[in-house]
Amino acid sequence: MIDGLVDRSLRHRDLVVVVVLIIAALGIWSFVGLPIDAFPDVTNIQVEVLSTAPGMSPLEVERFVTHPLEMAMRGLPRLTQLRSVSRFGLSVITAVFEDGVDIYFARQNVHERMSEAIGRVPPGVEITMGPVSTAMGEIYQYTLEGPAPGDEAGRIEYLTNLRTVQDWTITPVLKSVPGVNEINSFGGYIRQYQVIVDPDRLLKYDLTMAEVADALQKNNLNVGGNVLQQGSVQYLVRGIGLLQSVADIGNVILKSEDGTPILVRDVADVRPGQAVRQGAAVKDGQGEVVGAVVMMLRGANGREVVEAVGKRVAEINAGGFLPAGIKLVPYYKRSDIIQDSLHTVSEALIIGSLLVIFVLYLFLRSLRGAFIVVLALPLSTLFTFIMMRLFGLSANLMSLGGLAISIGMIIDATIIQVENVQRHLIEARTAANKLSTVAKAVLEVRKPSIFGETIITLTFIPIIALQGIEGKMFFPLAFTHIIALFASLVLSLLVIPALCSLVLKSHREKRIIVIEAAKKAYLPVLRWSLGHKTVLVLVSTALLAGTLFLIPRLGTEFMPVMDEGAFDMDFQFSPGISLPEALEMSRKVEERLMAFPELETVVGKTGQTGIALEARGVEKTGYVGVFKPRREWTSAKTREELTGKMRQALTDFPGIAFSFSQPIACRIDEIVAGTRAQLIIKLFG
Repeated sequence: MIDGLVDRSLRHRDLVVVVVLIIAALGIWSFVGLPIDAFPDVTNIQVEVLSTAPGMSPLEVERFVTHPLEMAMRGLPRLTQLRSVSRFGLSVITAVFEDGVDIYFARQNVHERMSEAIGRVPPGVEITMGPVSTAMGEIYQYTLEGPAPGDEAGRIEYLTNLRTVQDWTITPVLKSVPGVNEINSFGGYIRQYQVIVDPDRLLKYDLTMAEVADALQKNNLNVGGNVLQQGSVQYLVRGIGLLQSVADIGNVILKSEDGTPILVRDVADVRPGQAVRQGAAVKDGQGEVVGAVVMMLRGANGREVVEAVGKRVAEINAGGFLPAGIKLVPYYKRSDIIQDSLHTVSEALIIGSLLVIFVLYLFLRSLRGAFIVVLALPLSTLFTFIMMRLFGLSANLMSLGGLAISIGMIIDATIIQVENVQRHLIEARTAANKLSTVAKAVLEVRKPSIFGETIITLTFIPIIALQGIEGKMFFPLAFTHIIALFASLVLSLLVIPALCSLVLKSHREKRIIVIEAAKKAYLPVLRWSLGHKTVLVLVSTALLAGTLFLIPRLGTEFMPVMDEGAFDMDFQFSPGISLPEALEMSRKVEERLMAFPELETVVGKTGQTGIALEARGVEKTGYVGVFKPRREWTSAKTREELTGKMRQALTDFPGIAFSFSQPIACRIDEIVAGTRAQLIIKLFG
């Protein structure tokens, strides 16, 4: 079979060249269309059910909201885990499904059970599902910045206006970007129109709070009145009743006494105000800010979505529909780490290729031979990109890392063939039977080397068989490695023989100084080894025993920690702390952190003001800090050293607990395990 493949390759060399060009074109097309991200997405299939119950304590939320919903969710097909968090006015239930379940099938089943459970929860409880996103979904974070008033009342009104602009102007525009699933706003005050009822005046007019609320609800709507025909003209009839201002609210009629209407303003004071909040955000220790987190749709191309969001943000800033002086200022972009990851892998591939070219020329002393060998690298890589596109894999640190570590193995078979073909051509000294000479030289070394490549490939099969998070993390590495080796095998049988016959020529044998020097150094060692077999066996056995002794004492880690260029820190204050006190403490923490010159910016989100994805209380603050480029660091050389100094700087804050992580790693821990901690204790009973 191998003989036939090599023979056909040599007899149809023009066709082989055409096929190579087609593979190159398809490979480039596949790479351009590959989703690109920093890491493989290891998030399991899960659906979050978010319930808001204003005013309810955690015990009531657990009893009257969380428990009925959990009971309704039990028995869902292919459900593996159900967990929940109940906080003041908030319930978060996470339903985890088996890998392979379609996310929209899971959401449909959860929605059906939600519909059944709505009648079992107290009136006023709002139940929604979380966004279709993953741990890799938080791709873009920004704040709204502008000139802020100095007085307290002006500051509150300024933050209220910013939050209104964020929720009603910016969010709809950004959600229209393809690949964006949700905009999670944070910070500021949510505007309300408040009706402050006077109990004495209610008693005077014989009214109740329920009657006031009912009147406001019924008077705040538009209704249709069908059509009115008059002659040859038809008119649409509408009843306009939506409240437009504070005066409209005050003029709502509650009842009539002897023909005299009793209005809302007769029993209450109506005024604009802000909702009671359980969260806020502070930036750089300077003061409160309003911002948002852009969440990417599951399965979207991270780099493309970030670029599209960045363009839309630039349009918003330049469009003139924001209040004067207000700008969107991004402080965290996933594209930065994506570019760093691609740069790291690309640099490894380029350096490896250059080293290969140098070593090949040094040992072969033939530019033609080196050209053929090096050509196997891009061809194998492009073929791998085609397979990645076909199987829906993204280009990330793990998948491209699989290519990087396979460079030497890809060209191994090609080097053997090219060197042997070149030697045979030199010995033949004639081009009369060049095709038969090339075929003989290829088959002479190719058959034995196939077994070695097959063994190497088989060692990665167990990695492909991994399940769960491990499988999602390391499958891309093993897959690309195996495909690259398979591509090199196919190339060595079909393409390399044809290229050897087209490119290599017979010439006089060149003296290779490196080979001669290596022989002079190696042959005495080889002779000594053959004469002292017992000593070598004993030394090898001792080294093996020492290795087995050291293995249990080596540190273990799921995967190496990657420097994301940012940090994520959780800060927990004493339970029961008020929001103003928590914000003041958060501001002081940020001031302490900003004293480090390596830190470019830091944003702390206290409590909950947006989508309840993290179920964070007032006593908890989550910080996202972005580092300056490593070349600008002065007080530390490594991320570990810098975070250690930050820990030391924060130890004198009383009654607090804190932990450092990184944004992506932190979200993976939280979504997969339900908590950001590295050690989890589960109590059953």
